Amino acid sequence: MGDVLVVGSAGFIGSVLVRTLESRGHRVHGLQRGGADGPGVILGDITKPPVPVGDVSYDCVFHLASLTPMVRDAGVLRSVNVEGARNLFEAVRDRTDAFVYASGLGAYGSVDGVISESTPYRPDTEFAQIRQEAHQYLEDGCRGAGIRFSAVMFGDVYGPGGWFRDMLVKRIRAGTMMLPAGGRYRKAFLHVEDAAGIMSAVLNAGLERPAYVAASPQSVTFREFVWHTADALGVRRPRGVPAFAARLVLGKDLTKLLCTPTAVSGEAVSEIYQLKHADYGSGLDSSISALEGS
Repeated sequence: MGDVLVVGSAGFIGSVLVRTLESRGHRVHGLQRGGADGPGVILGDITKPPVPVGDVSYDCVFHLASLTPMVRDAGVLRSVNVEGARNLFEAVRDRTDAFVYASGLGAYGSVDGVISESTPYRPDTEFAQIRQEAHQYLEDGCRGAGIRFSAVMFGDVYGPGGWFRDMLVKRIRAGTMMLPAGGRYRKAFLHVEDAAGIMSAVLNAGLERPAYVAASPQSVTFREFVWHTADALGVRRPRGVPAFAARLVLGKDLTKLLCTPTAVSGEAVSEIYQLKHADYGSGLDSSISALEGS
């Protein structure tokens, strides 16, 4: 196995991806904005070119460094998610022949039915439009440079960290969690171990497809997901709140992305990877157990 670069290696998914790739024999280099220095760690900021990427060539570059819709400033979002992607690509275009980009199901907008790799992109929030602009730039740039490209379109990735810990578990425990629009919309979830496993599998499969829809095909409402979490924590189940009230707290884009129903087929991913946590219940239980043991 050769060298790979994980951009955003200190993040929620990125840190798990690093461990997954290392367990499979890859020499992993991690580009991160801050944190402790160490073997394989490159400290740098993709918004400040030239982006430091080390002095080796990479079998693949995994790009996971982006801001979330919790950031409401479009200028800041564009600086990191678009200009940062441009800066990174210029730094690695002569150092790799494979590029995997982490995106999300928000790129498809509101879909009446099941999302698959043939579903057209129709982002209907400013956040998703910015992410899709970066996606298109990277795909076009890779095509022009002869670099293989795949985007992994994640559903709602949960696990013992990230938004699940900070926005869900902490608020449920504090009794401040509310369900926008009652949480009755169906969502496509994915455990963080499977998110990392899928990205690694995309590399192993040779980036055969330009995009992979990555989420469990299991159908579950956001309310069921949150209530299972509350039950596992042994605390009161959160109540619903009207969508307009949620927008005041979460912002327009995050509320719309959250309340938009999503369902996936999962067929393309199933050809290259078997989910460890296809059932959200077992995935939630293991996540909560890991949080309580940390």
